[in-house]
Amino acid sequence: MTKALERKYVTSSFKHPSGLGNQLFRFAALYGIGRDINREPYYNASVVAQMEEMKAISVGFPTIHDLLHIKNPDKTLVKPVNFTSICCSHENLESRGDFIDAWMLESKKDFTIAGVKHILKKLSRREKTTGIIFGEDTDFIRNLRLDRYLDSVAIFSNYSNDRVLDLCFAIEHCETLFMTASASTFGWWMAYLKKNPGKVYLNAVTSDDGLSPKDKFDYDLFLPEWRRLLFNKKDRSIRETDLWFFQRVGVTGKFGLTS
Repeated sequence: MTKALERKYVTSSFKHPSGLGNQLFRFAALYGIGRDINREPYYNASVVAQMEEMKAISVGFPTIHDLLHIKNPDKTLVKPVNFTSICCSHENLESRGDFIDAWMLESKKDFTIAGVKHILKKLSRREKTTGIIFGEDTDFIRNLRLDRYLDSVAIFSNYSNDRVLDLCFAIEHCETLFMTASASTFGWWMAYLKKNPGKVYLNAVTSDDGLSPKDKFDYDLFLPEWRRLLFNKKDRSIRETDLWFFQRVGVTGKFGLTS
């Protein structure tokens, strides 16, 4: 018992289970913090909804329990620490329809078509190109008529409601990946974990007004080698940019300090 109490752990106070993408970010952050402060990460078993999500995550990531403990400690053994007074606003967004009603920018028809055409110009077309489209809004996807540009198109619309299956399919089979709604944490993990060679393209704007924290701190969210696309609504053209938000809007520092 004494040795057990000598071990140090760290957990988060989130009660909402959220979607798969957010869950993976939560685990990654907890694991990283624990590594830095020499504590082992754990989830509280008393949070029933989170335990239900862990069942699904364990299917796709069966070794996660080698790194993450499940515990239900007595409250007298837990010391709450305020990480920050201002963190973030949480919205559980899973599909394009969820994004439409929130501040995050959903997939747009004109941007998606222009982006696909831009990416195809960048690819070597010696072999046929198949587009695998992940999304639940099948009417929106069909109205894109991407078969005009791709040799074949398949819609992965998650009929089984298995987000882990979607993620694993993308990790194992996708080469070039295009994030049309770049605020999606689920799409982010697809891009980050995919095994095959091929570039990642994404909308450089993540929110409706282009001024969300994900926009302003894009350098802390997206990998520098990912290709960020800017869309011109007037002529419906796409251009790539190597500049982060703070560079595009003319501020002098990454933390929003103006000159």
